[in-house]
Amino acid sequence: MKKIILIFVCIFGILQANNIRKDVDVFSKENDFKYVQDNLDKYKKQCEGRDGVSCRIVSEYYSKLLKNDGSQQDKELEQMEFDWAMKGCNLKDGDSCYSVAISYKNVSGFISHLPKDKAKTLEFLKKGCDYKHSDSCVTLGHRYSDLAMEANNKPEKKEYERKAKFFYKKGCDLGNLAGCGR
Repeated sequence: MKKIILIFVCIFGILQANNIRKDVDVFSKENDFKYVQDNLDKYKKQCEGRDGVSCRIVSEYYSKLLKNDGSQQDKELEQMEFDWAMKGCNLKDGDSCYSVAISYKNVSGFISHLPKDKAKTLEFLKKGCDYKHSDSCVTLGHRYSDLAMEANNKPEKKEYERKAKFFYKKGCDLGNLAGCGR
């Protein structure tokens, strides 16, 4: 009896994972936004149940709302986008950590409620990379390359170059071709 229950739990888990994986790329088509909107409570509940991918989907939903309504300074939506991404990152979703890092990098000035914070940007890129998000690794490699060019002494420059090479390779190993051959 225990074997049957264990098999059932495993099959159910695989089916759930496949359902979530189907939803990971939910915004690739026009009607996906409506699908997520109709199922937003499901994603929020799954996130609260410790599913980082669902947290990211909720964050991306709020990001889409920001871009769709034409208002670039809606602090409430920005905060919701950020908070759900932070929840996803805390649940080890690398893509969510990347979103948090980009929020702290604030290159576009889009996230108006957060100041630029280079240390936080590096911290969350590192977390994203640790959680096997290839873009986080390659972006971290770029950042360390920039720091190497800005370095004032040779040992510091060499250390930044070493870190850049490490993160480029890790990104490449995870499938991001932009990190290959650097």
